[in-house]
Amino acid sequence: MWLTLVRNSLTLLKDSGLRVILVVFGGPMRPVTSLLAAATLFVSAAHAAPTAEQIYAHYIEARGGQAKLDAILSIVERGTYSEGNNSGPAVQAHMRPYYRLVGDPDNKTFADGAEGYDGSAWEYYPDPGIVLRVVSSAAAALRHNSYIFGELVDYKAHGATIALQGTENIDGRPAFDIRVRLRDGFEEDQFIDTRSWLLVAARKVAKVHAFGSEVTSETRFNDYHLVDGVWFPFLNAEVNTKTGKQLNRFQTTILEINSTFDPSVFSPPDRPRTPEQRLIESLFTQRDDAQSIMWTLADFRSAYPNCICDGALAVAGYQILKMGHAENAIALLEETVRLYPK
Repeated sequence: MWLTLVRNSLTLLKDSGLRVILVVFGGPMRPVTSLLAAATLFVSAAHAAPTAEQIYAHYIEARGGQAKLDAILSIVERGTYSEGNNSGPAVQAHMRPYYRLVGDPDNKTFADGAEGYDGSAWEYYPDPGIVLRVVSSAAAALRHNSYIFGELVDYKAHGATIALQGTENIDGRPAFDIRVRLRDGFEEDQFIDTRSWLLVAARKVAKVHAFGSEVTSETRFNDYHLVDGVWFPFLNAEVNTKTGKQLNRFQTTILEINSTFDPSVFSPPDRPRTPEQRLIESLFTQRDDAQSIMWTLADFRSAYPNCICDGALAVAGYQILKMGHAENAIALLEETVRLYPK
């Protein structure tokens, strides 16, 4: 019986990939106790959790290996994005070392808007036709997702750290919870399946849009496909972990690997702007200086006395509010009401 227990324990050790040193307990007068103690040691070691680094190494191998990952220089994902009752075609692209574009790199008309990261975060709004270099939480959301394989792959090169938090069930399967802490202090839990060693979920606490309340969300990754020797999830869906409600989903239909792009593709469109569009961008740029905002507005109204620009001022005010400069935003919006009381 005890030999069977030891043999089973050794099998567990072999399956787990762990190595231990066998310590012989007792002496010739206590053979059963010695075997029991040895078996207990084996069973305990066999069930010991691997370290965060060991889990990370398994994950890299499961994705295809570091060499295969390093060989991928750019990714373009084409598919369908759904949020609420809205659904339609969507494209996003990544390129090393940190470029990101939520939009089509082959068609920069951006009729539905776009956003990206080219070393700093930006948003483009076709109506009213403005480009904003954003800061605060809007910028954080873009830069956190700018790396070609996300926050976990090559985390050391990105200035991040990892730590094992334990295990959780994701869709009924156990997964290791690896907490990734980025250089700006942002933390996200990445869940690695204990069998496949692939990423099955990521969890963060963030606002739903700029003015929404904070929710704990979890993005789940499924439908893995092998492309150029690397496994990619073709489906990700973000859900509210408290209610189970799906917030959004992206289903990839086409994955393009290693297209060649000029870095300028990941910058906002450079188009002629009307005076009102230039005013919005100028006020937004000066968002942390109320005196500059009011001075610029006064100069603009002097130069363009016939401009009915309450809409432009409202856009600028709410964008400044979105960046966290509430006092200056309120001052601008109050001035807008004074100038355009109707």
